[in-house]
Amino acid sequence: MSSVTEKFGWFEFQYHSDSEELLSITNYLTQQSLIIEKSEKIAPIKTDKQYTATYRDEDFSQSVVFSIRAFGSKKKSTEYFNAFLDYNNSYDEEPSYSHWRRLDIFICDALLCWQPQNISQLKITGGWFAGKWCNRTIRWYGVINGLLRNRQYNSDIPAYLPPLDDSCSQDWHLVDFDNKPDTGKPKYELDCECSGQVILYKIT
Repeated sequence: MSSVTEKFGWFEFQYHSDSEELLSITNYLTQQSLIIEKSEKIAPIKTDKQYTATYRDEDFSQSVVFSIRAFGSKKKSTEYFNAFLDYNNSYDEEPSYSHWRRLDIFICDALLCWQPQNISQLKITGGWFAGKWCNRTIRWYGVINGLLRNRQYNSDIPAYLPPLDDSCSQDWHLVDFDNKPDTGKPKYELDCECSGQVILYKIT
């Protein structure tokens, strides 16, 4: 099967030379890759697709399911898309924080840099938050069309893989200062320690 490869930033996008279907996305600095196993059209819009893929790096692999959906444009010559990634469709059980985080950082960047799709927004459902796995947490990432895709990147950036022994930040805590008078109008201050634990301090 013949293919063509396009580079954007630190990503290489491999396409089928005839159908122009995406085959893989690879970060050539870290050798992380997303291999497309299957793509299916989502009715009724022929450009909408769901992808089943496999994430791989030097330490582990993970099945990932995501979809791309058109949402229209005022310019008829340009079609924009939203990407959707629901980790509840990818994980049968709660993943470790470090494995999930490494995959999450990679796939967020990779999908938003997918040029031919003109992806403007990425919605992610599920993930680690405040020390625990949350099935319903939602994050949105956006791209200012044209700004990201016209920017030149420094390809000499050193390779970095988030460590697999990393730990998630802990729950939020409210700490009262007993030695300060209560004015009835509390204010709050955030302090994020190096350990990743976030403490909410009450100041008066």
